[in-house]
Amino acid sequence: MIGELAAIGSAFTWAISSAILRKVADEVPSLTLNALRSAAGTGMYALAVILTGRYVLFAGVSSRGWLFIVLNLCIGMVLGDTAYYSSMRLIGLSRALTISSVYPLLTALLAGAFLGELFTWKTWAGFVLCIGGVILVARSEVRRGDPAPTRRLLRGTMMAIAAACMWAVGTICLRVGSEGLDALVVNSVRLAGVSLFAGLWARGRGELACVRRFSRAQVLPILLASLIGSFGGATLYVLGVQLAGASKAAVLASVAPLVGVPMSLLTGESVKPSCWQAW
Repeated sequence: MIGELAAIGSAFTWAISSAILRKVADEVPSLTLNALRSAAGTGMYALAVILTGRYVLFAGVSSRGWLFIVLNLCIGMVLGDTAYYSSMRLIGLSRALTISSVYPLLTALLAGAFLGELFTWKTWAGFVLCIGGVILVARSEVRRGDPAPTRRLLRGTMMAIAAACMWAVGTICLRVGSEGLDALVVNSVRLAGVSLFAGLWARGRGELACVRRFSRAQVLPILLASLIGSFGGATLYVLGVQLAGASKAAVLASVAPLVGVPMSLLTGESVKPSCWQAW
């Protein structure tokens, strides 16, 4: 039961942190935003690991564990989160969050194929509800004879689907790599890796120059979102994956749209009726 509650909690923190970053995502490139959010989260994890004495646990991580944790951070967090932020900028928070929530189905299929996890009828019912909501949201706001918004919608939708695919693969890697490990230790490695890879990638693309022009109005949301999502949410999600299993944790984490759609109202977005139907 603890694992299930942790997974649900991670969904709420993820939706809240996404809403906090919504306006910043319009002003900051996706890679840079991902790198900065992860860097702030890394600092928080480093402090927590040092203060609790968990740094001694790093010696117990096997080479197999390191491999899958690195795969998780590269695929699920660097590529997946960056694709998600791009989608959020293109089609808005409510739709990006809901469309990308297709990843529980993908995670379950991979977990069944590679981890031997079994599903109950309730799990499959959750999949059906999830996909139904995705279809409703994806079809909303598509207007005939208006090619520019349609192209933007298509790009944003594809980015959200790509994020879902990479999150699914990343979740499987996390399930394998984090087995028997402390959640704080695992996440300190994950966030540090994302900070490094996303930061180097953003620098190579010349995106880090915008950091010098940051105002307090941009820094504070990033720090707050890092505390809620990168620190609190990531810890809860790892616990959910470890205790409840990859497929169940992914399904429970997909309740994020329940918070994401109404939270989008606070960011000034207009939510179409089809989005409320999916919600």
